[in-house]
Amino acid sequence: MRRQPLVSRERFLKNFADLARIGATPEGLNREAGSAAFFEARDFLKTLMEKNGLATRVDAAGNLFGVLEGRDPEKKRRRILSGSHLDSVPNGGVYDGPLGILSALEAVCAIRDGGYENRHSLEIAAFNAEEGGPLGGTFGSRVFSGVLKAEDVPEGALVRYGMNLDALLGAKIDPGDYRASLELHIEQGPVLWNEKKQIGVPTGIVGISRHRVRVAGTANHAGTTPMKDRRDAMKTAAKIINDWFAWVEGHNGDEDFVCNVGTFEISPGHVSIVPACVEFILEIRSLSRDVMSEVAGRFRAVAMCQYGCEVSVETIGEKQPVALDASVISTICTVCDECGMRYRKMPSGASHDSSPIARVMPAGMIFVPSVKGVSHSKEEFTPEDDMIRGAECLMRAMVRLDES
Repeated sequence: MRRQPLVSRERFLKNFADLARIGATPEGLNREAGSAAFFEARDFLKTLMEKNGLATRVDAAGNLFGVLEGRDPEKKRRRILSGSHLDSVPNGGVYDGPLGILSALEAVCAIRDGGYENRHSLEIAAFNAEEGGPLGGTFGSRVFSGVLKAEDVPEGALVRYGMNLDALLGAKIDPGDYRASLELHIEQGPVLWNEKKQIGVPTGIVGISRHRVRVAGTANHAGTTPMKDRRDAMKTAAKIINDWFAWVEGHNGDEDFVCNVGTFEISPGHVSIVPACVEFILEIRSLSRDVMSEVAGRFRAVAMCQYGCEVSVETIGEKQPVALDASVISTICTVCDECGMRYRKMPSGASHDSSPIARVMPAGMIFVPSVKGVSHSKEEFTPEDDMIRGAECLMRAMVRLDES
């Protein structure tokens, strides 16, 4: 029986602290895709990978990879991938993304240092532009997996980032070259924290659809126009949103979807003018494609009721949900059982790089707790013990996949 490798707490925490300083500001982490801080962090990781004996490359999308070659002449051609994204949201936290990259690096270093001769090649990924922005979310992993299409790239975005479309489309990997993918990530929600679970094992990643709603009324003087004579776009928009959330509260007892209105624009936008136009965006998330479609249809029915103004609803974006691989999920659960880690299976309500990757190869994820569920904030925090436990779980899962 092979000796189980052990992660180095000291090495892992030092690497984490060193990376966390790059792009740090008093307001939070600012390491957006294409920024000087992003490239500094990528160079830091590249050097760190090479110091630890990994062969590195950067692809056309700006993704960084480091590979520890396998010892089996046949199996080494099918890699086990692990990593996450390097970029951050504006004023974000230091755990979202980088924790998964550094956990993968520590896992590979522990495997190497422990004398375990990995059969498959082990590949670490630091993906670019996972967070929303001009390139769109999960940009780097969509290029990597071949999910990105030419029409998905926003106009002008490639010029801004110095990228070439043909090179991007040619950067996709052959899924047959991969055994599986594992991504460790903070939960970004309160479930593990509230339930005092140590590990989350996602079963799937939600789909996301976004719908732009436009309410057209008539601008008029806010002081001289009687209330009964107004075509007030703001009043109609408020009525739609109120009726919508009343329906949601009465029909979502099973929590099979969530929704949000996070942008709201009023025109002309002056307190003395009756609003002529209001636009807002509704986002719907669910693990079920059918539920997403049904909920979007229900919203359209609510929005098109007679409120006194013209209303239009346009779908502006849609990512389908994806199930994670049952065998990879089972492997993670087995590791947790063997190590006595308290875990629960759960959906991922946030999108991740594993979403496009899971469409082309067996993929799984490992969640560690976010204190009080806080994320995308400088207050984002995961205790050291939870970080180390996650890296240990990841490393052991990689070993089990390597042996299968």
